[in-house]
Amino acid sequence: PWTLSAMARHGERLFLIGTGLTMVDAVLAAAARGEGSHVEALSRHGLIASRQAAFRPKALSGNREAVMLAAAPSPRRMMRAVRVLARTAEAEGGDWRESINFVRGVAPTLWQRMSATDRARFLRHARPYWDVHRHRLPEAALARLTYLRQTGRLQVHAGRIDSLQL
Repeated sequence: PWTLSAMARHGERLFLIGTGLTMVDAVLAAAARGEGSHVEALSRHGLIASRQAAFRPKALSGNREAVMLAAAPSPRRMMRAVRVLARTAEAEGGDWRESINFVRGVAPTLWQRMSATDRARFLRHARPYWDVHRHRLPEAALARLTYLRQTGRLQVHAGRIDSLQL
């Protein structure tokens, strides 16, 4: 993917599989290379990472909802606790992303405590949403992507590839 900027020529169309951070790098490189470049990206859910937020290292520490998260017996209850953490962070004048920062710190412990069934359930249902909340973009990169989407130079699709012929 790091050679895409050399391959993108003025007016060419690129098709990228995946809409993660590597896609962002490739799209921005292609856009910098030529104003006529057009990129289409495909992922199962068509999700793109959200923007970064200011980091408050002590946010949510010692919080009652954080304790609920650690004690949650199932992925569904963990998700509920994360939503409560997000609302709490905002109520305290912070940003919902602080709840994700907090969870990142305890994620290894939570993962180890999950059963194999719960891990598989998380990966099947929640992982794409976790990824777009965990991996974040600087404001300038997100603004550029938004501009490219608004001008039709970047289209993001949700779907899957059933077959591929070369």
